[in-house]
Amino acid sequence: MSEPKNIRILRAAEKLFAEKGFDGASIRDISAEAGANVSMISYYFGSKENLMKAIIRDRIEGTIETLSQIAKDETTTPVEKIETFVKRFIVSKLQHPEFTRIMMTEQVLKRNEEFAALTAELRTSLATHLQGLLNLATRKGAVRKKVDVVLLISTLNGTVNSLMNSRDFYKYYHRISGKKAETFDADYDGLVLDHAQTLVKFFLLDEK
Repeated sequence: MSEPKNIRILRAAEKLFAEKGFDGASIRDISAEAGANVSMISYYFGSKENLMKAIIRDRIEGTIETLSQIAKDETTTPVEKIETFVKRFIVSKLQHPEFTRIMMTEQVLKRNEEFAALTAELRTSLATHLQGLLNLATRKGAVRKKVDVVLLISTLNGTVNSLMNSRDFYKYYHRISGKKAETFDADYDGLVLDHAQTLVKFFLLDEK
């Protein structure tokens, strides 16, 4: 079954916004990448700005939905819920590097107030959901009594973003070649996941 046209447009725009920047990627570029008419972009999204908003909303709301599902799972402990969310959050970032690049660029340049406002709104929702899990874990005595959820999310985001940007340097520094180079991307993703999870556990666990 072929991917719906609006989703194809969304993914094409995400790819080109990451490669060329929001200003550098034209509607014609996006339509060509998606294999869709320019009129279809107007029909589904109305404008390039709305297309960017749809990308931001789609990715962050997906993360919020994941967190909501984890919170409803009555078979896991509060700490297990947090660990599961952290893992899925990191894996999602690794699987969608284009979105990570877009967010890093927009947060640094701050060129569009609407993008910034939407991102802040959705990140607030994400933080609120995660705070609920942290509160539950705190009541159970499983994590530190004072965990700032914004610092936690920022630590997680910043760590993974930095590690993703260090992929080539890691390969160069450790002189990875031959058979190891063939599996490097998957191996490195595993290293990023393990390192970030270890850092978050250290950040959360109660000091004895």
